[in-house]
Amino acid sequence: MFVSDWMTRKVFTVAPDDSVSDAIRLIREKGIKHIPVVKDNRLKGIVSDRDIRDFSPSRATTLDVYELHYLLARTKVREIMKPRVFTTSPDTPAEEAAKLMYDQNIGCLPVQARRDHFRQGHIPRPCRHHRRKAQGAPDIYDYRGPPWLH
Repeated sequence: MFVSDWMTRKVFTVAPDDSVSDAIRLIREKGIKHIPVVKDNRLKGIVSDRDIRDFSPSRATTLDVYELHYLLARTKVREIMKPRVFTTSPDTPAEEAAKLMYDQNIGCLPVQARRDHFRQGHIPRPCRHHRRKAQGAPDIYDYRGPPWLH
């Protein structure tokens, strides 16, 4: 199996000069966790829902709603993105890509056919539930308690 067999081909991207509000809107509308940051077909970085959550003020902030929206609209994605991005190619074995994601503790691996051109694809990290199920571990969601309760 190769990365090209597992990758998501429809990827939504943002530009470095887009606002954080635009990225938040895209994450909510599309139900995604990672957005590649692309400029002139070159991958510049990646922003995740966690990056946005870490940047956003806490609920205990003294900012009112209007100030908060103003702050998110004025802040550019390039200010909160991670510029160092691990990537892979479509012809990489899927096991190698999975090992890279596990070793580096990353949640998304963009796929590039060439170093200088971002290909529209990425591999999302499977959740722990799916990983355990694949390893043959008992499913915690199927656990119904000790046998004497049935």
